[in-house]
This record gives sequence, C-alpha cells and structure tokens, in this order.
Amino acid sequence: MKSKNMTFIIIAAAFVAAAAFSYPSSAADDKILYVGTQNDYPPFTFLDANDQLDGFDIALVRELDKRLDGYTIEILPLGWDNAFVALETGRIQMVVDQVAVNPVREETYLFTRPYFTAQSSIIVKKGRTDIQNLDDLQGKSVQAFPGNSYAMIVEDYNASHGPGEQITIRYIAGSVPTAENLLGVAAGKVDAVIDDPVMSNAVIKEQGLDLDVIPSPVQSDPIAVALAKNDAGVELKAILDPVIDELLADGTLKALSEKWTESDYVPQR
Repeated sequence: MKSKNMTFIIIAAAFVAAAAFSYPSSAADDKILYVGTQNDYPPFTFLDANDQLDGFDIALVRELDKRLDGYTIEILPLGWDNAFVALETGRIQMVVDQVAVNPVREETYLFTRPYFTAQSSIIVKKGRTDIQNLDDLQGKSVQAFPGNSYAMIVEDYNASHGPGEQITIRYIAGSVPTAENLLGVAAGKVDAVIDDPVMSNAVIKEQGLDLDVIPSPVQSDPIAVALAKNDAGVELKAILDPVIDELLADGTLKALSEKWTESDYVPQR
C-alpha cells in the first residue's frame, strides 16, 4: 500500500507540474482549482479501502466544489511539504489539510474563514499521571516533526522560559506523522508528544496502543484553507469565504465534524 500511495503522489505531482496554473478552463468552461492535501491523515484526509480519498477535509472540498458555480476543484494528494511548495510556486491554488492559522504562517500565506477548530493535546503512556500540562513537561522529552504546529507549541514554550525550565524536543521525520509520534511514546523513546486528539484517538484505537490523551488541550487553533498571498489568493478568498459561511450557517460543517470526529469542532459564528 505504501509504494502504491507513493506512485499515486508522484503521478499527481507530475500532472500538476505539466498543467497551466492560471485557473485553466475545462471543456465545460469551468475554471479548475487545484487543491493539495495528504493521503495519510485520518480522519481528515486518507485513502479508503478502495484507494479513494476520503475524510473530513475531502468532504469539505467536495462541498465547495458543489457550491462554487463556474469552478471545478481537482484534489491532488501531494503530501504536506510538497503541497506548500506547489502553492508557493503557483502550481496549485489551495491547501486543504488541517492547516492551523498562526502568525508565522500568515506571513507567507493567506487564509480563508476558519472552518474547523483543532485542539492540541498531550499524549502519554496509559496510567501516567505526572504530566497534565506543558509545565509538567519541563525537564522531560517530547517528539515532534520540524515545522509543524505541534513542534511550534513546544518551541514557543521554550523561548518564553529559562534554561532550567526547558522541554527537550526530539525531532524526527516520517511519512505518517501522528502514528510515528505515538509509537515513539509507546516505545518509551520520549515522555510525551503533542498532537491532534481526534487523530491520536483514532490511531490509538486502530493500533491498540496503551496511551492516554490528556483531556485538557494545551492549545486550540483555527483551521482554514491556505491560499497564495497574492492578488489571485485575495480573489479566491473572496469567492470561498461566502461558501464557507454558508456551510457553517446551514449546519453542513457541523454534520461533517460529527460524522468524522464524533464531536462538534466547528467555529462559533
């Protein structure tokens, strides 16, 4: 399955590289919008048993596709890093991949109205009670992927605390971030990780890991569609924001959140 997924990504990337990216028109005169995402981040974006993309974020994109007159949306499973490279070089127009909005990213990207609220939680070995918040991680170790929002939480914490109050970060790379992170805790390589509680609980259940997600999140972040920070991005934001508002107002996003995460993580209007 892994090699098959990689082939899929390479083919998709080659398709993107060969296309014209100034909103080309289809045979039906629809303008095509290309969306980059992952294919291994359940329950948000993943390949189902039939090797078809599915999940909360994919369902959102399909709703946008249905409601945007004059546009057709093509979804490309490029992976996290490649999607942002493609966005920055104009090869795609959007990234829909549980992208948390924060000041660092806002320096580089434009964002739509938030459509989801992501929480960041500490995950530890089952039964461990000495870690309940970030302060409890002082002098302990966490595992993180460079550049992601969970790593930034710990990095920001360390930057605002003194030498004797630091959290040790063990940076790793991997193709399935949350699963890799949780396995590090389960194997005792680190004391904890910080990750999304929805996906973490799904992985813990699927793989039968003896881990606990601490109930109180350490941070909540708005999730939005990432766009290029240029005139085309501004134009696209003006088109997408009203549709996202509509999905929030009519309860569609609430229903999708409850379907895929078993809870309502939709932003308050």
